[in-house]
Amino acid sequence: MDAAYEKSDKKSRAYSGKGSSTESMEEEVELDQIEVFTIAEEMPSFPGEKGDLEKFIVSNIIYPEDAKENGISGKVFVTFVVNKTGEISDIRILKGIGYGCDEAVIELIESMPKWNPGKQRNKPVSVQYNLPVEFKLTE
Repeated sequence: MDAAYEKSDKKSRAYSGKGSSTESMEEEVELDQIEVFTIAEEMPSFPGEKGDLEKFIVSNIIYPEDAKENGISGKVFVTFVVNKTGEISDIRILKGIGYGCDEAVIELIESMPKWNPGKQRNKPVSVQYNLPVEFKLTE
């Protein structure tokens, strides 16, 4: 079970992996010590069926008037944490396009229902999730 993870304070990263004892010393890390996983055995998922996340985004995103008037289109990349109970927190824009689009994505993420939490060793864990949201003008 290879898993990469890091503490949310970004000070230390730890990787558990395979290898002989002469190559590296494996360290067993308790799940409770890890605040936020970047990769989990089972990643968090939006509730419902496959494709429901995309439907939610399309139905709920508001294309800002300023962006429309200036012909702005592109992708906003957002990251957030889905905690052990499926609640969303720590929303941050990784790469924005401005003109109100970044704020629209934050509002969209804040309006989402609880997710199905990620799991590590069959236990719910907090996982960081990255999501691109596309703004595309139609003629």
